[in-house]
Amino acid sequence: MTPLAVVWTRPETVRDDIVRVLAMSGYTATPGEVTAVIDAPGANRRGPGAATSPWQVEGALAAVAAHGGGEPSRRITALTRAALHLVVARPDAELGVGCCLQALAGVAGTEGRHERDSVARRVVAGTRRVLASDVEHWFLVDATLIPGGGRPDSTLQPRNLLLAGRDPVALDAAVARVLGLDPFSLPLLSLAADAGLGDLASHPSAQIGDVAELYRRPPAVWR
Repeated sequence: MTPLAVVWTRPETVRDDIVRVLAMSGYTATPGEVTAVIDAPGANRRGPGAATSPWQVEGALAAVAAHGGGEPSRRITALTRAALHLVVARPDAELGVGCCLQALAGVAGTEGRHERDSVARRVVAGTRRVLASDVEHWFLVDATLIPGGGRPDSTLQPRNLLLAGRDPVALDAAVARVLGLDPFSLPLLSLAADAGLGDLASHPSAQIGDVAELYRRPPAVWR
């Protein structure tokens, strides 16, 4: 089991809270190793909450520096030993939720895609290819502002949470709960769990921090 860390944050402490939540999740860096800090998918796309926030980047860089990591790059190269993905908690109209899985699939690019495959199966295939490498993948999820009602086009509302860890399925399941959705109703997460890419039902002993925030409201079935 890999820890899934949850921290309630506020604007004046968010940078330090990022360093803290990553440390709680078990994130470490070997001094001098090459680390990639990768923006959220769609970070260059316009729209409410589409971009990785400056403080999310600053906090991630501070976390890398705090552990003695080398100068971070913004993409994975042949020298990369660890990748820290900056993810924004948002629902997806086609997949429901798949933030961390989509981040990994984005690294894989278009290689091996088949038009006959569903979007979910393409995401799972891309994630599998990326996780088969020697690079360690970590995730920092920004859930400080989320769309109300679990709909992509809803107005953003404060939720003030940061999540971190290494298990993309467990983290996406936690994001689903934050958004008010039942993770077991999401086909992508079931496919990814069945493919051995992570744990859909994160063990309670692996959840650290302000975990009760994930269960504040009964989850709705995604349709």
